[in-house]
Amino acid sequence: MTVDTEYKGRRAEWNETSTGWLNLMIPALHAHAVRVANGDVGVLDVNVETDEMQGVLSGGMAVDKTTPRWQPLANFVAMIEPALGPETARRWARVIAKMNPTRDLALFLHNEPDARGRWYSRFVIVPGDIPTVH
Repeated sequence: MTVDTEYKGRRAEWNETSTGWLNLMIPALHAHAVRVANGDVGVLDVNVETDEMQGVLSGGMAVDKTTPRWQPLANFVAMIEPALGPETARRWARVIAKMNPTRDLALFLHNEPDARGRWYSRFVIVPGDIPTVH
C-alpha cells in the first residue's frame, strides 16, 4: 500500500467515523459553545482522532476526552488562513459573522497532523434547530 493510499484510507475512516460521532455529540458541543461563546461570534475548535470517536460511539469510553476550544472569529481566521488560503478563510468568516452565537454553532473538527503534516478536517455549521450531520 502506498503512503498516499494509506493516508486516503485513514482519511475516509476519519470522515465516516466523524459523521456518527457528530450526530451523537452535537447537542453537547452546541450547549458548550453557547456557554463559552458568551455572546461572541466564533468557532468551536475540536481536535479528535478516529480512535477517540470510535471509543465514544462504541460506548467504551464513559467520557469523551476531547477538549473543544472556543476560537473568536478573528483568531479562527488567522488559524486557518495559512493552511486553507485567504479566499477560503474570508468565505468562512462571512458565513460565521452572520451567525447568532446564542443559537447557532460553527464547528471546526480536525485531527492532529501526521508525520508529513497532513490532517483531516470538517467545517460544520449547525443552526439552532440542530439537524443531523451528513
